[in-house]
Amino acid sequence: MDESSTSGSPPRAQKRMSRRALVLSVSIVAALASATVFGLLAFTTEEEQVQVLVTAAPLAAGQTVSGADLAEVTVDADAVLRLRAMSAEEADAVVGQTVAIPLAAGALVTAEVIGKARTPSSGQVEATVLAADGRWPETLQAGQSVSVMATAADGTIWQASAVAHRVTVPDTGGALITVALAEADAVGLAGVEPTSLLVVVTAPAVTGGQASAEGGGN
Repeated sequence: MDESSTSGSPPRAQKRMSRRALVLSVSIVAALASATVFGLLAFTTEEEQVQVLVTAAPLAAGQTVSGADLAEVTVDADAVLRLRAMSAEEADAVVGQTVAIPLAAGALVTAEVIGKARTPSSGQVEATVLAADGRWPETLQAGQSVSVMATAADGTIWQASAVAHRVTVPDTGGALITVALAEADAVGLAGVEPTSLLVVVTAPAVTGGQASAEGGGN
C-alpha cells in the first residue's frame, strides 16, 4: 500500500474542516456584530427621543387647563432644554393651572406660559413685527423674553426688551412675532427700518418680588 496516499488524505480533510470552521466563525462574529450595532442604534434612538406637552386646542389667557387641552409630541432630547419644554410626565402638574398668555393649537407648553394671566399692563402695549428668515430664533416660543433690535431712521441702533406673546410662521417665510413692550419703546419701533429687525431670546426679567426675595438678606 502506498503510505503517501493514505497519509495525504487527513490533511486535506482537516484543511476543508478548518476552512468551514473559519467561515462559520466569521459568520457568527459578523452576526453578533450586526446585532450589537442594531441594539446600540435602537437604544440610542430611543434615548434621543422624548415626549413633550403641546396644546391640543387654542387657549385664552386666564383659561384653566384640562387634560383634553393637552397633547404630546416627540422631539429630540437635546431640544428639550433649548426649548424649555415640559415633559409629558408633567401633564398632571399642568392640568388645573391657568394659561398666562394666549396660545395657539400646537404651541409648546413651557413654564413661561403657565401661571397668572398676563396682559399688557399699564404703560405696555402689544405690537407685531415681521422678522425675516435668519433674523429670529426658530426655537422661539410664546412667553419667552426677547430683545428686539433694528436700525432707526437716524442710522442708530434701536433696541427694546419685550415678551413674546405669539409666534406665527407664514408660508411666505419669516415670522410674525407679537410682543408686549413699553409704550415708549413701541413708539420707537414704529420708526425703524422693517427689514433690519432682529429678534433674540434673552434671560427672563427678574421681578421686584423675586429681586427682593433673593436680595433680602443684604
